[in-house]
Amino acid sequence: MAERTVLVTGATGLVGTEVVAQLLTTTNSKIYVLVRANSEEEAAGRLRALWWGDETLVNSVGKRVQPITGDIIKPLDTPHMDITHVIHCAAETGVQKSRRELRNINIDGTRHVVRMAELLPHLQRFIHVSTAYVAGTQSGVITEDGPLATQFYSQYEQSKAEAEQIVRAATVPYIICRSGMIVGNSQTGRTRNFNTIYYVLKLILQGKMRVLPISSKQTVNLIPVDHVAQQVVNLAFAPGAEGHTFHLTPSADSLPQAGELVEAVRAWAKANLSIDIPKPIYLPLPMLRTIGKRYNAGQEAKKRSLLSNLTALMPYFFDDHVFDRTNTDQFAGKYQLNWRSYLPTLLEFACRHNFMRVNDNTIFQQAVQRRESRHYPITYYNITAHGTEHVTGHEMNMMVNGYVNLLHEYGVKPGDKVALSGINCAEHAAIDNAIGLAGAVSVPIYYTTPADEIALLMAKSGVRLFFVGDERVMTNVEGLSENIQIIPFGPMKKEGSPSWTNYTGQSASHLTLSSELATIRYTSGTTGEPKGVMFSYSQLKWMGEVLTNLLSWHDRNSEMRYLSFLPMSHVVEGILAAYAPYCMLCKAKIYYLTNFQMLTQALPKVRPTVFFSVPRFYEKLWEQIEQNPLGQRYLMMSNGPLKRLTATLLRRAVLRKAGLDKCSQLLVGSAPISEELLLHFRQLGIEIYNAYGQTEAPLITLSRLDDNVIPSIGTPLPDTTVDIAPDGELVVSGPQVALGYYNLDTTTFKDGKLYTGDLGHKDTDGHVYISGRKKDMLITSYGKNINCTKIEQRLMDISCVEHAVLVGEQRPYCTALLWTTGNNDTLATDVERMNQQLSHPEQVKRYLIISTPLSIARGELTPNLKVKRNVVIEHYAQQIETLYANG
Repeated sequence: MAERTVLVTGATGLVGTEVVAQLLTTTNSKIYVLVRANSEEEAAGRLRALWWGDETLVNSVGKRVQPITGDIIKPLDTPHMDITHVIHCAAETGVQKSRRELRNINIDGTRHVVRMAELLPHLQRFIHVSTAYVAGTQSGVITEDGPLATQFYSQYEQSKAEAEQIVRAATVPYIICRSGMIVGNSQTGRTRNFNTIYYVLKLILQGKMRVLPISSKQTVNLIPVDHVAQQVVNLAFAPGAEGHTFHLTPSADSLPQAGELVEAVRAWAKANLSIDIPKPIYLPLPMLRTIGKRYNAGQEAKKRSLLSNLTALMPYFFDDHVFDRTNTDQFAGKYQLNWRSYLPTLLEFACRHNFMRVNDNTIFQQAVQRRESRHYPITYYNITAHGTEHVTGHEMNMMVNGYVNLLHEYGVKPGDKVALSGINCAEHAAIDNAIGLAGAVSVPIYYTTPADEIALLMAKSGVRLFFVGDERVMTNVEGLSENIQIIPFGPMKKEGSPSWTNYTGQSASHLTLSSELATIRYTSGTTGEPKGVMFSYSQLKWMGEVLTNLLSWHDRNSEMRYLSFLPMSHVVEGILAAYAPYCMLCKAKIYYLTNFQMLTQALPKVRPTVFFSVPRFYEKLWEQIEQNPLGQRYLMMSNGPLKRLTATLLRRAVLRKAGLDKCSQLLVGSAPISEELLLHFRQLGIEIYNAYGQTEAPLITLSRLDDNVIPSIGTPLPDTTVDIAPDGELVVSGPQVALGYYNLDTTTFKDGKLYTGDLGHKDTDGHVYISGRKKDMLITSYGKNINCTKIEQRLMDISCVEHAVLVGEQRPYCTALLWTTGNNDTLATDVERMNQQLSHPEQVKRYLIISTPLSIARGELTPNLKVKRNVVIEHYAQQIETLYANG
């Protein structure tokens, strides 16, 4: 038998999680955790999902931390006879819960845990985690070992008081630990629920609490959860502590006053969210405490609303208890934390998660819940050639449910591969959601993918079902294996086709482990065969959450309008943009453009609040400015007041006409954009923010509001590190780095790090700059290293050049193949001007205009329209030789 073996209940909750973390880092104890699950495997999966992001906790599951199944609302079997300590953290803390819910967990649950503990032959101590608010309506100094209150401000308080009585009446060597108002971890901010004080903090940050019905001198009893956990673990093993009660609360002289707390929040918001929160008016209304008490006395659960939430919390914001710490100071030491030191960490974590509950739901489960929200509805729109179709969140969930049932009907099991390709539409998104809920692995395919490549990808990934919603794809799947079932959707549906409407019964849910494979996203294959990039469920959720952080606080709390027009197989559209709306608590309208050619007509109708596109969109936008009479006049002006005034008028006109006048951020990515173009837009007063990522890590860095350093690609995302290898390669580590390639060993991923193949550097402020691709370097016959991407980008900055391929490997000088549009009369002059800005070896001595468009079918373009340089050079080898004829 181990010297100390600890059983922890409530390990999936806030306090229990921190207690396990403390046990791991400060003791050598063997740890069992009681988890509500059908099997120990399922219990382990729940723990890993909830603890994801904490490497120590996640890696401990199945090793020092052994999950055992059980539900405290039912009698418990004696799990392991070697248990020496039981730390009972499981509790229902919702003040607005019904009396029945509170009794089931807090009273009956405690009774069941105590009875189980009484049967443990080696039990040394039973630690019951309670709340200081069992003091109820008592006032003044509350002693630790004094009598319990008889009247309470809520059913929650009463249930915890009754639980203490059960512990005291038992035959176990107990201690009782009563915490104050628990907030997140003082070091990380980590918490589960954003209730109690968090609810008020959110309202303050949103500018919705201009009047506070309390005194500015009212103290607030905040206690970080890691401090509570540390004290619980210390007291669990403290000699002589048996039979005592401990107040795990701050000392009276270290409590923040409401006025101090609010001022600190206002200062933090100004520095970190760039918002000025008006100073509130303090208007003490003590009668609200009594009103709150009466409201909380109701035995039924309360409906959540602004008024209901505030009313339920009122007794705790008129708290006049003074909690004695005599026992705690003696056995655990004096309280030494300063609330000002950890408040910024709490606020940063809360805002990063948009004050949304942190749970073990997958992003697909979270999407279903968000769509049913009455306060923050999500609505979908299909923009078609015939008009706009409207789909409510509830209707979307019905569609998702139908597709889950359809998948089950076709025998799809967890882990099976299901391909998906088609136009952007709500149904496309519903199928993706259904695949995730069924526990299957989605395999999105570009609708421009040639037939032979589709067959290759199906074979590589082992797809058994293929949803097709585009005519081009339907034509290309005729030769696929008979083992692959084709299911049409969207415009491809015909009479007799399988339809979700035939499967409307309630779908069975599948418990998915966060570490399981969720999707395979194929690379474009610019340098070879496409590779299947693997992402887990937890990664998809993290990417959805982190993207919302890149929006301003105002935008995260205002109605969001988003236009989905890039192919949904693209990682930006299909992962980042597809899942981010479900990680915000705001009204959202998501528009799907069924025909990419309608983009310029759709944007003014949607007027999105955030917009992402490839560089070519912005290049065309600038070309329109150059062709606009006012734009031409502006470009001819000298710097001065008149040009600034013209810029203002032109900027407003351009953005309004483009439908981008309501955008808070214009983002660009997926390919390099010209530094000159970004500076042109900046001079006009339009900021465009560079985003950098790869299929293997969809978003790595981003230029931020108030930190847009051109030509950098911004700074790394949270939890993300970008290092520079000795040869200049960018090496990335972070939660967005893929699990690897499907069925392919590679040196691209090493020890959880992504070797990007991009060359670059960082400045002292952490901004990252890219200079090119390792594979995009050519070496001339004179031994000069030339960056192809750099020169090709300069060529494509010339207005008439659509594509450029640089040639020069083992040649005496550089030449180029060019594909042009429109008038190219000034091309020779433009190339000469470009050459003047390049070193001699980099200069393009000759070029050839190719009249035949680049083709996906001939393998010259990837499905997402990137140029395959090696294929193009091979196809035009004869023409290239003419560029080097006669020296």
